[in-house]
Amino acid sequence: MGATSALKIDKVQTVGGSQVMTLGAGGSITFDGSFQPSNFGLPQWDGAKNRPTTNLSYGSFGWNSKNNQFECYVGVDAENNALWAVFSGIDVSDDLDPQN
Repeated sequence: MGATSALKIDKVQTVGGSQVMTLGAGGSITFDGSFQPSNFGLPQWDGAKNRPTTNLSYGSFGWNSKNNQFECYVGVDAENNALWAVFSGIDVSDDLDPQN
């Protein structure tokens, strides 16, 4: 049986340590400092075979719409194949919102 791991992220910072955003409960995103966009667009691809392959830097991430998961580029293996950390999710619709 394979081992599983979990990575819990609640803050994103620059390499210099400046906080960029806070990821809160229920999927909320708070942008810290002066950066206050009206939305936050993530790169998106449809399946592992359609992941970006150029201009990748450690920590690049996006949404795999085919598998409903966030994916984060974490480098290459010994054969120079890209390695991606995968954070599975569920598709949430208005029907799944908790009742008030």
